[in-house]
Amino acid sequence: MLDLKLNAPNVLKRLAVNEDSWNGVDFPFQGRGAYRMSSYYSSQGKKLFRRQFTSSAKLELHDQKTGKAAVAIADAGSMSLAYIRTTGHNVSVTETQRPTLLVLVSGGLLIRNEFLSFEHRGEPWVMMGRGSRETRAFSANGADCEAFVLSLPARLLGNRLKSLERLGGLMAGDVYLEEHVQLARLILALATQLTQIREAEMITDEAASWTTILTNQIERCVDSISGFKTAKAFENENMPGLGHVRQAEKFIAEQLQYISSITEIASHVGVSERTLQNAFRRVRGASPKLILNQSRLLRARDQLLNPDGPATVSAICNLCGIAHHGRFSKEYKKVFGESPVATLNARSGR
Repeated sequence: MLDLKLNAPNVLKRLAVNEDSWNGVDFPFQGRGAYRMSSYYSSQGKKLFRRQFTSSAKLELHDQKTGKAAVAIADAGSMSLAYIRTTGHNVSVTETQRPTLLVLVSGGLLIRNEFLSFEHRGEPWVMMGRGSRETRAFSANGADCEAFVLSLPARLLGNRLKSLERLGGLMAGDVYLEEHVQLARLILALATQLTQIREAEMITDEAASWTTILTNQIERCVDSISGFKTAKAFENENMPGLGHVRQAEKFIAEQLQYISSITEIASHVGVSERTLQNAFRRVRGASPKLILNQSRLLRARDQLLNPDGPATVSAICNLCGIAHHGRFSKEYKKVFGESPVATLNARSGR
């Protein structure tokens, strides 16, 4: 299995090793960051604080005497990210409105819907369309089952979601494709940030930026799987400013190391900086500066975790076009819960 615990150690430390909440003492679950308890199951019964799904769900513990399961949820704009820990359970779900993407960190998983079945064998993620399904989550190798489940509006995936559902409603990532592994890392990076913020919800601009980044990454992963290459994203082609935003995002992705200002991006697109700002606000709900900064943080995170990446934080900053290293370190720790040096040392085993 891909060892995802190495990619976001703090989120598991802050959530999984909260024995009071795990043992049913800390109710309602008041923290970490934006996370709040959604449901808790044990031999004493169940406590429900918030529904995880828009439709029905029925959970049954494997061990009725000592088994337990807990779900905590945090919101990021129109998306939600659930943390699940369980000793083992079966759950039947009917989700009629929102697709979900699950990243398994430990334990085992079996999923079955009307058309397909999936057994986790180290895949970085599994995406599920709308409809009914049965899931078996269980402990393995002495560890409880732990997972993060991203739920997002169907409109964000558009025709890609329709294609997924036409082909059976289940899709698994490939551990040998870097962009698929990166999607799992992004989910854990979002979870880490959600444990760090002080508010009950992520601020609008940050949530919009995360929505854009995750949606784009999901689209790339879906398109890389055979049968989905002709699917088109859900975007109103007549939306004012969409073409400018697409040009800018392509430029950011390709020239991240060399971009020095938003003015430079606007010049490349062929519009004024104000026009570009308005286009991003209208199309993405976030400023181009926020998208640029977030792209640099995530690119740096990827390089810090990459065993074949640069050997120093300074070299990684230069590779990502980050001029102010001290400011970067402060922002990186705020988002990921650890310093860039700590991430680099974990990668090298120091």
